[in-house]
Amino acid sequence: MGEKKKLLRNEKGFTLIEIIAVLVILGILAVVAIPKYLGTMDDARTKAGQGQVAEAKGRLSQSLARYMLANNGLKPADGAALLAAAATYSANACPTNNTTDGDFVFSCAGSGNTVTITVHSVQGVATTANNTGVYNFAD
Repeated sequence: MGEKKKLLRNEKGFTLIEIIAVLVILGILAVVAIPKYLGTMDDARTKAGQGQVAEAKGRLSQSLARYMLANNGLKPADGAALLAAAATYSANACPTNNTTDGDFVFSCAGSGNTVTITVHSVQGVATTANNTGVYNFAD
């Protein structure tokens, strides 16, 4: 009988209280970390959308320069004409219909001396922030 008591006293392991304490700590971490992680993903999509707007503006600048070189320095009549020229100079420069370009769905609309670029979704997820930019080519 003495040996049996020795064996029971020498057993090593976790008590129920220790296991519950660890689960409570993990639960608290999950409650704090998951919303922060989800917010980070939305912020990343917003920044990626803003990057796509900047890229489209760069494509429009390049298309404007090519147009002006080909037309003795004259600018297009309006945003719609610039979009038509952009389509001539580079594919998907700034499409007028929703177009998928890599991880982005975006479109452009010309009006007056401006082109409005709108990113609709990033990696298949609709953007929650305003991912719209305006390219102005006025004098």
